[in-house]
Amino acid sequence: MASTIARRGFLGLASAAAVIGASGGLEAAWGSSDPLSAAISAPDYSPALVIGSGFGASVSALRLGQAGVRVTMLERGQRWQTSPWTEVFSPNFPPDQRASWMSGLPPLPFLQPPLPELPVQRYAGVLDSSFLAGGNPVLRGACVGGGSVVYFAALTVPQRQYFTQLYPSGVDYDSLVNVYMGRVRNMLGASELPADLYNSAPFTHSRIWDQQARAAGYQPTPLHSAFSWDVCRAELTGKARPSATIGEATYGNSNGVKLDLTQNYLPAAEATGNVTVYPLHQVTAIGRDSDGRYAVSVEVLDQYGTVTRQRTLYAGALFLGAGSIGSSSLLVRARDTGALPHLNDSVGQGWGTNGNMVTASLFNGGTGNTQATPLASGFYDETTGVPTAFVSGFIPTPLETTAIETITVAFDAEHRGAFSYDRSQDAVSLSYAAGNDDEMVATVQKVQQRVDAASASGLLRPVPLGVFGDYTAHPCGGACLGQATDLFGRVAGYDRLYVNDGALLPGNAGLAGPSLTIAALAERNMERIAAEDF
Repeated sequence: MASTIARRGFLGLASAAAVIGASGGLEAAWGSSDPLSAAISAPDYSPALVIGSGFGASVSALRLGQAGVRVTMLERGQRWQTSPWTEVFSPNFPPDQRASWMSGLPPLPFLQPPLPELPVQRYAGVLDSSFLAGGNPVLRGACVGGGSVVYFAALTVPQRQYFTQLYPSGVDYDSLVNVYMGRVRNMLGASELPADLYNSAPFTHSRIWDQQARAAGYQPTPLHSAFSWDVCRAELTGKARPSATIGEATYGNSNGVKLDLTQNYLPAAEATGNVTVYPLHQVTAIGRDSDGRYAVSVEVLDQYGTVTRQRTLYAGALFLGAGSIGSSSLLVRARDTGALPHLNDSVGQGWGTNGNMVTASLFNGGTGNTQATPLASGFYDETTGVPTAFVSGFIPTPLETTAIETITVAFDAEHRGAFSYDRSQDAVSLSYAAGNDDEMVATVQKVQQRVDAASASGLLRPVPLGVFGDYTAHPCGGACLGQATDLFGRVAGYDRLYVNDGALLPGNAGLAGPSLTIAALAERNMERIAAEDF
């Protein structure tokens, strides 16, 4: 679509100019990852094994550990150690190999044709851009902490009317929101952006966006975000290396300002003494042996993707927390190869993008090219077309100007993709029809134009760059709750096999980002599973 190419052209050209001349040989100075941890041998047998270390996986591991269950946790990516002053993660410009998971290319789709893509070294970076759905990228975390390391840390609540259209009636909305989402927010330390930061220079774009939205007839409301506001303040006073206040987030926040899972759920799980995390352990297949144990095929990797060892690990209980793409792919492969033949036909179905899109507006001066990452506010539009939620952020560019990024999620109960296994290629693919998002794209464009048209004149008048709709950072579904599983993530057809991640969501969170819903469902599920199954 023309608007996508226009935006790609602008950002791609800017990125290309920044990348040219980038030097290699940086990793000795990073001091960020923990490559030797891959050499630590995971036990051959575990009472419980968790695949992944994102939201659902981390909740699962913590609650199992607290219940006294010994847990082996396998994560394909590295464990990154944050530091107040060291540049641990990749910068935005130029992105280097720390940004990209094993692709040899930058992970974000800003360097697409017609511009050439500039390579980076193949490396175990933090962000995986997998071209699965109709040739379009699906973005997901690839590190200890999973998507929490690379998301924008805004925790939004699904709207009741849309949630109840999507989820099984046995999932009580009120308890999910009031009990389990409250529990997650407390664990993550999430809160609204304080007034002193909102009124500071790095959040000028947030104030301008709110003014524009109000002028267009919308009412922005504050968001809960999982950032340390004290570290943000330390950045502003020179007591910590700037990160969140200069637009970093997508490749991680080196100084720990983002309160990702490595600062709460995961250390709490490890502190039980029952949970051990094994980075650089990539699961390739799951099955069951003649004794009823779950068999997990694992490749132990080095930082560059070389398989240093292949193992089969066994578990009495298996928890899939590898995300919508990872967990769904493992289940579809297991069913269609006969490794787990009793999985039902709902496995692999119901995948969606969560209506996730981005628009951008380029501001003509006034704030420079560095603004803050944390999302201050959002609003809903339910009258233009598809019900859509809008939140504003900041797109870092190497230009001396600011681009406001508007991240959207739309309610979609209809358009879904499906996973399938190709025996001839021994590969799982994801189909998602072209045009599924056209109505959502049209809605987002109209709302963006309405907001831009209501903007005040002057230095901060936005120039629309169009909508960027052909990717998702919010993959949902593939093992939907109440279909492929029971109402608590127990997989149909097998005992002690569980899904507890974004694969449970029915293709859409219900007019919200998925992270809070994934974690809250995991808390709800584990409360029942720990009490009844262990």
